[in-house]
Amino acid sequence: MLRYTKHQWEIVFRSATLVRDIEPKSNSSFLDAPSISDIQHFMVEEHVLTDVTGLVASVGCLRVNMGGYQTLKFILIDENDYLIECTASGSIAGRYSELWPGSGNITRICLLRFWRIEQRPLYSTDGTTNDMILRSFPGCFEFIFNPVVPEAAEFRDRFQTMADQGSIVD
Repeated sequence: MLRYTKHQWEIVFRSATLVRDIEPKSNSSFLDAPSISDIQHFMVEEHVLTDVTGLVASVGCLRVNMGGYQTLKFILIDENDYLIECTASGSIAGRYSELWPGSGNITRICLLRFWRIEQRPLYSTDGTTNDMILRSFPGCFEFIFNPVVPEAAEFRDRFQTMADQGSIVD
């Protein structure tokens, strides 16, 4: 089951649903971005699409199966050193791989919009799972590198402050 919002009313898109682009009524980006630590501590509802902001810690290799389907794994980190694995699937995986500037020392803040929170299917010896991941969800998600929104600027400033204090080691 997947919910597009946490609201009690469900949004249903049918084949006859028309979605039109309109002029914004507000300058707000309407981000609903929990911290990665909140996600990893199960403080965020699973299977609800969410926004997440993080520093790109690593990017894996683009994988293409025999049918041409693409997947790409990457890791985001928050200012408290919590990590979350993200998996982009389909054409967006190739696009992320193309846009990711893998070289240089430029801080890369990544904003993920409308990604699905799932529990990783890894089992410990006692049979419990303990890790959350983010997956792209077809049709309504996006990623933005170094977004120009107040929330990302605040996140970047917190990381810069930590780097200035020697808290972040490259």
